[in-house]
Amino acid sequence: MTALSQELTELKNHPFRKRKSIFAEQQQHIEQSKQQLGVEFQKSGQPHFGRKSQSFNQTNQTALETLLKPFREQIEGFQKNESMKSIQNR
Repeated sequence: MTALSQELTELKNHPFRKRKSIFAEQQQHIEQSKQQLGVEFQKSGQPHFGRKSQSFNQTNQTALETLLKPFREQIEGFQKNESMKSIQNR
C-alpha cells in the first residue's frame, strides 16, 4: 500500500513540476527578450539623440556668438584706440 501511495503522490506532483519548469523557461525567455529590446532601443535611439545633441550644440554656439559679438567689437575698438595712441605718442 505504501508503494501505491508513493506512486499516487508522484503522479499528483508531476504536472506541478512540469508547469514549474515551463514557467522558469518562460521567465528566462522574458528576461532575455527584455535585455535584447533594451540593446535595440539604445541602438535605435543613438542616431536620434546624436542629431538632437548636434542641433542643440549648434543653437547654443550661435546664441553665444550673438551674445558676445558686441563685447568682441568693443574690445577690438579699444585695442585699435590703444594702438593709435601708442603710435601717436612715439
